[in-house]
Amino acid sequence: MSQTFSIACHDCKKHLWIAQVGHKGRGYLYSTPEHSRAQYLFFMEHRGHRLEFNENCESDIAEYDEVLLGSED
Repeated sequence: MSQTFSIACHDCKKHLWIAQVGHKGRGYLYSTPEHSRAQYLFFMEHRGHRLEFNENCESDIAEYDEVLLGSED
């Protein structure tokens, strides 16, 4: 079973999936042009905020709103 990881903003209660670790601990950052754009927008919107990189389901960021790819909110 794989684990997914997000960057989360504690100030805005939002998170964006940015990485995954799968079988045998092999992992990767999502790096398609669409993912890179979403990551850039997330970091710019939340600069100066309290950010955390963590596992999606095993932490308090699981309750945060997910920022979907292609959304520019």
